[in-house]
Amino acid sequence: PFSSRPATLFRDSATFGPDAGSGHLGVALYRNAAGHIDLYFSNPVDANEFFTDDDAPAPSARYGKNVLIERGLSGVSRSRDADTYDNGVFFADADNDGDMDALFTALLGQSRLYENLGKDRFRDITGEQRLELNGRISNLCWLDLDNDGLLDFIVGDELGPLRVFHNRNFLRFEEAAARAGLPPLPEGAPLTARMERGKVEPLDDETAAEMYELTVARCREVGFARYEVSNFARPGFESRHNLLYWRCGDWLGIGPAAHSACGRLRWANVRDHREYAKALLDDGRLPLALDEQNTVDAHSDEFLMMGLRLAEGVRDDDFRRRFGAGIEERYDAKLHELAKLGLVSWNDKLLALTDAGFPVLDRIVLELTASASPAA
Repeated sequence: PFSSRPATLFRDSATFGPDAGSGHLGVALYRNAAGHIDLYFSNPVDANEFFTDDDAPAPSARYGKNVLIERGLSGVSRSRDADTYDNGVFFADADNDGDMDALFTALLGQSRLYENLGKDRFRDITGEQRLELNGRISNLCWLDLDNDGLLDFIVGDELGPLRVFHNRNFLRFEEAAARAGLPPLPEGAPLTARMERGKVEPLDDETAAEMYELTVARCREVGFARYEVSNFARPGFESRHNLLYWRCGDWLGIGPAAHSACGRLRWANVRDHREYAKALLDDGRLPLALDEQNTVDAHSDEFLMMGLRLAEGVRDDDFRRRFGAGIEERYDAKLHELAKLGLVSWNDKLLALTDAGFPVLDRIVLELTASASPAA
């Protein structure tokens, strides 16, 4: 609990912006030289704030002192008139000297790298270390990608693909030649439009496949298993929420635009909240925008498609119990051909993708379902 906190530190705000409350966009925790936890607030339109309680004899959570200037950690933007804008700060010991360095991501302009000189004093070394990190940078993840004892980082760029930077020599970061690929984008998405106008260059299939394989290998090395085509977790920490979808369980969605499923039934609510409320409160009816029932064939194909996303695959007894026929009976036309190509593994009890099959999952599903025998 925060006691005796100044009113200027915590404000109630519904939106961000220069005229809407505090304007704070990000917050980070920093362990200072005294062992206390400080709070860093980043602000895209004004000066950042760095609050500490290090004047107290013991950690007190009384953050009454802004030490932004004296510690030299101003971040990306300097003032309301700056032409670069802060998103967030990410602390990590990137040079293995026992204290936390800082990398500030920018919503606009050049992101900034700061070295901790000791005793909570920082120095901007962006130019000195020749860090080129421009774009609309959002999240950042520190991790040792090449097991050399130095922290590398991966950043998300809202105007392009994921970007990987290797720590080559204690805070000298070098961007990987290939970048991690984005999933296919829907029509009408801003990034899709930028690609169509030639503002962003899409990855070729070979590079995207190489980066996918690198991601799988690096995650495996640090104990994160690929339990789904694009999801990784330590054993026992898989997303139960998403597993329900991939295993074609039943769920109930409540609220505007919410989707629901029960067996072969599918329904969705209208998106507009006013239309949603009018249907329930005034008209006394369900506010449905979609209400349909899948055929048995469509439902079995959906079950196969979702199940093959998972490393655990699709069990034949589960498939037979749902649809009255086994996997081989339904998909025999292409099943053994794909197995011979090394893209799927099939032993009469379980169908699953191989490592070679995951990158071409969509094609495998298309081959199986396009030539399937009727389920009922």
